[in-house]
Amino acid sequence: MAEEKNLENRIKKWLTEKGCYWVKYFGCAYTRSGVPDLLCSIKGKFVALECKSSVGKLSELQKHEIKKISNSGGYAYCVSPKNWEEVKQDIEKIMEEEND
Repeated sequence: MAEEKNLENRIKKWLTEKGCYWVKYFGCAYTRSGVPDLLCSIKGKFVALECKSSVGKLSELQKHEIKKISNSGGYAYCVSPKNWEEVKQDIEKIMEEEND
């Protein structure tokens, strides 16, 4: 759990430094299940990030939510310490895209 929280904090710091809007989504008994941890607006584009530890795995519901986000034109990633640099590069490409 600590590894996942540390990664999430690094991501939030990086997003803030880049001028991105983000909100931490807290699931509870009254909210929708499977929603990614961080919901972001990056250059007008919707980006969702689900943070996992090195050994963490997505639940079927999380996979379903990520697929729905992607199918609707948003960007959704499962981020772990193993792939954070790759995801960061993808987000930087999103930042460079021209708005339609």
